[in-house]
Amino acid sequence: MNAPQDLNRLYANVSDSVGKAMADILSLNVEHKDGKREIGNITKKLRDIQNRFDSELQQLKTHAEWDTFTLAFFGETNAGKSTIIESLRILFKEETRQALLQQHANDLEQFAQALTAHLEHVREGLHALYSEYTDELTAICQGTDRLVRIAQSEVQERNAIAKAEADARNLIVQQETQARLEIQRQEVVHRQQLAETEAQARQKLAEQESSARLAAEQQEVSQRLQIEQAYAVSRHKLRLALFGGGGILIGAMAAVALLKLAGV
Repeated sequence: MNAPQDLNRLYANVSDSVGKAMADILSLNVEHKDGKREIGNITKKLRDIQNRFDSELQQLKTHAEWDTFTLAFFGETNAGKSTIIESLRILFKEETRQALLQQHANDLEQFAQALTAHLEHVREGLHALYSEYTDELTAICQGTDRLVRIAQSEVQERNAIAKAEADARNLIVQQETQARLEIQRQEVVHRQQLAETEAQARQKLAEQESSARLAAEQQEVSQRLQIEQAYAVSRHKLRLALFGGGGILIGAMAAVALLKLAGV
């Protein structure tokens, strides 16, 4: 195991993870104004963290000493530097400190209390070191929560819009269907009216033609009757004329006969 390379790889993985998180956040498709603002705030904080982390990592790569484990503490007076150093001496079993502990082996309770106090100071010191990142991570988490709520609200709004659009499309389809049915009904009624009008016109025309034929037939019959009557009158007149002429002829012949008998 190569400790320097493993640690450098670990730090690089952390930096890559921060960069990947920023890329994932930037790839989010959020149209809401507040959501875009939250994404901008989160990416800005992550970018600041990554820049500081990369800067510290570069300093670590440049100035790190792996052959000798060296710790340096900086701070104001009574800030707890000596407490941290003594705690580390106890934890790592530093020889001079172990000798001192052997000299005071009978006062274990006092050392336990001192060790607990030292550990508490160490914890507070480490907490102070990470407080800056903790605050920023807390702000990022809060921003992420707000972004999630905004995204959920946007999803609900999109679903509501999609539902409204679907309802509107269904309503339009229903209206179009009703309109087509109404148009078809009107067309059927119109065709029926046209058929009835045409049938009435044909019936009226047939009645007119029938009346015209009947009138023509009646006129023809009347004309025939008139012709027959005129012909009958003519025959009657002719008969009367012939009868009158025959009577005259007979009278004349009778007169001649009488004259002959009279010896004229």
